[in-house]
Amino acid sequence: MKLDYYVTIDGEHFDLEVDAGPTGATIKIGDTVYEIEGAYRAGAGAQTFQVNGKPMCFQIEQQKDQLMLSRHGRQVRTRAMNQREHKLYDLMPEKVEADTSSMVISPMPGKVLSVYVKAGDKLDAGAEVCVLEAMKMENVLYAEKECVVQEVLVSDGDTVEADQLLVQLEVNTGESA
Repeated sequence: MKLDYYVTIDGEHFDLEVDAGPTGATIKIGDTVYEIEGAYRAGAGAQTFQVNGKPMCFQIEQQKDQLMLSRHGRQVRTRAMNQREHKLYDLMPEKVEADTSSMVISPMPGKVLSVYVKAGDKLDAGAEVCVLEAMKMENVLYAEKECVVQEVLVSDGDTVEADQLLVQLEVNTGESA
């Protein structure tokens, strides 16, 4: 079965033609052709293939929508896409993780058993803020950084949803006036 792919390897894009069969594949990148013999075994730590007649061993790890390939201490992240996916992927903005260090957020739906803080309290990193009961387990939620409690949005006995803001904090940046 012959397929065209667009592959991103460590941020660099390549057009790639793959002719795959049950025991191997022919991969063409530009004018370079690789004859691959062997089959990928999902979940196996090390994968051994014959590449242009030479044995090569790789570690292949699935990570979300990417593969992490490791060989001789070098790690490469790769993602294979069809033409439409490739065009759309290039339009996607980079996802930036939100800084939630100034918030205590419910990790799951549950019931607030105890709130240990009130507005104006100064907390050290790791201070206990509240206890949430979820799935018959008590989960203590902590302040990530040194901070001051700005607002407590829940009370003992409240039912909360996943990702609900429970306590708003003002993170101490360490700057003095």
